[in-house]
Amino acid sequence: MTIPITFFRSSSLNRWTYCPALFLAEYTLGYKGESNKKADLGTTCHKIFEYMGILKKEFDAGKKYTELEICGKTKTNNYNLNKIVKDVFNHYQKIFARHNFGDEEYDLICNWVKKIQNYNNGEYNPQNLKIVATEIKFDFELCKPWAMFNYNIQGQNHNGFLRLKGSIDMVFEPTKGVYNILDLKTGARKDWAKDKEKTPEDIQNDEQLCFYFYALSNLFPDVEIWATLFYINSGGAYTVCFDKSKLPSIENHIRQRFEEIKNCKNVGFNRTWKCTRLSCDMYKKTFENTHVKPIQEFRDGQFNKRGETMCRCSQLQFILEKKGIEKTIEEYKDPDFTLGFYFDPGGPK
Repeated sequence: MTIPITFFRSSSLNRWTYCPALFLAEYTLGYKGESNKKADLGTTCHKIFEYMGILKKEFDAGKKYTELEICGKTKTNNYNLNKIVKDVFNHYQKIFARHNFGDEEYDLICNWVKKIQNYNNGEYNPQNLKIVATEIKFDFELCKPWAMFNYNIQGQNHNGFLRLKGSIDMVFEPTKGVYNILDLKTGARKDWAKDKEKTPEDIQNDEQLCFYFYALSNLFPDVEIWATLFYINSGGAYTVCFDKSKLPSIENHIRQRFEEIKNCKNVGFNRTWKCTRLSCDMYKKTFENTHVKPIQEFRDGQFNKRGETMCRCSQLQFILEKKGIEKTIEEYKDPDFTLGFYFDPGGPK
């Protein structure tokens, strides 16, 4: 048996490139890591961005008020954006209480919202756009012979076709017949898997944008698709105008990645400075308080010192080498995790 894979989302493709062991832990064994503070601040900003888009769409549809889950009944025009920012911040301050969000974080969010409003005279301010949809969720099968799978895990059969799943921040219509994917980024313009800053050429071939283009082309086959990565803190906006002749090559890339994972017999562990500096859960946590019995390190020259409890990364590597993939999945998969379960992006709502 090799690694069972039943679906892709853009982040799982990236996760495999970044570290195959982390992919195995999250998408096969069900150990979803906690998001860090920067990511959770990004989630907070994304919700405000989403609400700005919802209000503009509802206003263009002729509605004077709409109901926002966090903010309640809200005017669709001339609304109090400062109140929305405060309401959303307070909401996530409670959800992400482990970070102790305070005045400094609130000021940072306010600054990000101003950047969204003001960048290039409001070019990507949702208040100025013709919004098609916000938080578009997609989930569809690739009914192709190569995309079929059949696994037996812990006595349960899993068969079907590879699914593509995901959520797109926002889609707007810059001109008739064109839909532009607008993906907001609050982090650095960096390819973390390759540890380098993304160039405009990299963005042209960005795996996430290509994945979104492929998905949106299935949802809206009769329009031209563009995509914009909007780095509000590190370089501004970069737009790719996709040609549908590129769809076969994107599908081929998805196929190659599917087959690579499905046929993988030796899981790679990409150990770098990022394991500690980016606070990977596989490094900072052990298997204590799970159904798996923790192991004490008995070797020299490992991640953990002799006598310490192995971190999840070290223990998983040890068990894989000792027992192989099939036995590791059988013993280590979280009993409450369902293969193919989709972690909704963006953290708690």
